[in-house]
Amino acid sequence: MSIDLACWPLKLHYKARKAPLFGRDEDVYIDQVFGISHAEAEKTMEYMNQYDVRPAIEVYDTANFEMVQNLLRKDLLKPPYWFDFVLGVGGGGSYATPYHLMTMLEYLPEDSLVSVIAVGASQWPLLATAIAMGCHVRVGMEDNIYIEKGKLASSNAELVRKVVDIAKILGRPIATPAEAREIMGLPKELRMYE
Repeated sequence: MSIDLACWPLKLHYKARKAPLFGRDEDVYIDQVFGISHAEAEKTMEYMNQYDVRPAIEVYDTANFEMVQNLLRKDLLKPPYWFDFVLGVGGGGSYATPYHLMTMLEYLPEDSLVSVIAVGASQWPLLATAIAMGCHVRVGMEDNIYIEKGKLASSNAELVRKVVDIAKILGRPIATPAEAREIMGLPKELRMYE
């Protein structure tokens, strides 16, 4: 489960989908402020702690670390801390560049793990940089629908295969699901929530 610490003006234009895609017959425009208050973040963490749920903390820029520091001061976050750095979101957050990634890494508390998410065209270069720097990464069609410039990915699996190939080229082993759970400090056995 993730807790999103961003607050920014959100102005998006989702184009109508053409076959074989479906689900949006006309263009959709979103123009609003998206955000979370300190009180909302604290309450969310109280619930997560009550049910022993480990959060993935989504951070979009260095300013979000003020919220992280507040949660740490109130002892609402438990190590190891799992951060998702989301870079390249238009209209909010840091640019998807190595410079911005390195700057964000400087704000991490000790005992932190990082997964880098890069949105759009900058995904592949930034994920390769993140892997080379020892970070974890996430891919998926939520972030980028292209496997390469001008070529749509056929599936999430194709995107995963590409990032696995990049990791192998850079000498990074791929974690099994059990190893990933251990890295993240999650219980070995899956739990069901009602």
